[in-house]
Amino acid sequence: LYDFANTKVGRDHLSTILPTKFMSYLEGGLPIIVSERLEAVARYVDDYRLGIVVPDGRQDEVAEMIQRRSYDAVMADFLDGREKLWVNDRIGRLEAFFQQAIVAGRRP
Repeated sequence: LYDFANTKVGRDHLSTILPTKFMSYLEGGLPIIVSERLEAVARYVDDYRLGIVVPDGRQDEVAEMIQRRSYDAVMADFLDGREKLWVNDRIGRLEAFFQQAIVAGRRP
């Protein structure tokens, strides 16, 4: 359990957190290196091949993990995965959701 200025952060928090830095890296085109302890981020990185998930206890092997993969392969995987998460592909669903919420909010 960590204490950040009296904010308790434990396993439940670490398993669901999606930091804004994750989104910034996606938008900026930077492959992500993440600890498997940040479970939600690690799932996205693994499922969409957005970078490298570092297993617990293997933090000192990160340099080797990076060197094993070619830059071109990492970037191709990253760009493909990022494209699948892009909001442009989901904007229609989002607009429909808001329209339904607006209509539902007007009902007596």
